[in-house]
Parts: sequence; structure tokens; C-alpha cells
Amino acid sequence: AALAAEVVQDRVAHLRPADRPVVRVGPLPPVLADPAMLRHLLDNMIGNAVKYVRPGTVARIDVTGDQPVGGWVRVEVADRGIGIPDRDKPDVFERFHRAHAEAGYTGTGLGLAICKRIVERHGGRIGVADNPGGGTRFDFTLPAPVPEKEEAAMTARDDDEAVAREALERALAERAAMENAALPGLSAPEPSAPRLPAPVPGRHPAAGAKSD
Repeated sequence: AALAAEVVQDRVAHLRPADRPVVRVGPLPPVLADPAMLRHLLDNMIGNAVKYVRPGTVARIDVTGDQPVGGWVRVEVADRGIGIPDRDKPDVFERFHRAHAEAGYTGTGLGLAICKRIVERHGGRIGVADNPGGGTRFDFTLPAPVPEKEEAAMTARDDDEAVAREALERALAERAAMENAALPGLSAPEPSAPRLPAPVPGRHPAAGAKSD
């Protein structure tokens, strides 16, 4: 929330009061993200909402967030601007794609592509839809911080697994060393020939023969 407020201040501080957009930043849960990347993401989103408005109108922007669900925070940036045509929505996050180039709005076509890359770098997703009542609504997800108790439990489990892994590797190394060690003065025994049964006294060497 503090970072979003800073981005808004940077975007509107230089504007005349009459030209300043109306930006409402609602309660935003904390997220686990790179601060520089997150600032760039919010700046692009809010900057687009400020820029793409009809001439003579003031931008109205709402930045809101949902409480974590399944370990993810969902953030939404909604505006009352000129909107994005349906034909352009599937490609709006592609590099150099500009939905309003013919309308005279300046830009490089890289802003939303960078936003998508930042969100996906954090494992999240980003989307776009029409804002009910006019305008555009962007939403993206970012990972929520791990609770301290859960983080401590994860750290302890990782430590236990590391100790067990080291002990197993040490035992395997010692076993391999014992199996491969050469014992001086000893050699493998030669294979012995099978022993034949001793002859029975009074019997002819031929099996079944009787003596007189």
C-alpha cells in the first residue's frame, strides 16, 4: 500500500490540481516481491490509467487488493478511460502491440509486456477485462508472504533434511571406501573343483555290478 501511494504521488505531483487524476488506493495486503520490479509494475499500470482518458476528462482510478487466497494476493487497477477493444485484448500484453496508436496516444508498446514479464517472474498471472460502467480493469496476482510460524517450521524442516542428507551421503561414502579398499597380501581364492563321492568297498567301478 505504501509503495502504491508513492507511485501515485510521483505520477500526479507535477500536475495542476485541476488536471490531477482521482486515484483511490484501497487496503492492499503485503506481497512477497522484488520492490524495484513491483514499483515498475504499479507505475506502468497507473501511468496507463492516467494517460488513456478522453480529451478534457480527468482520470479516475481505483487500486484495490484481495486478502490472500491459496498463498496469492490479487491486485486490481481499474479506470474509467477509453477502454480496450475486444479485438486487442488477446494481444495487449505482447511486445510492441498498441491498441490506440491510431488515436494519437504516445507509447512504445512495451509497458504491458514488461508488466506481464514481471508478474510471471514472480509466478503470478495477469489479465485484462472491461470495467463495468466503462474503462478497463487489469488484475494480477503476486505471492503472499509466508507466515512467521510456517516459515520457521519450513526452515527447521529444511535443516533436518540437510542433516539427514549429509549423514546419508557420509555413510554411502564410507561404505564405498570399504568396498573398494585393497587388502595387501590377500587375493581372491581360486574356485575349487567339485568333490566326488568316495568309492564303496566291494563294488565294481561300474555301477550296479556284483562281486562273486
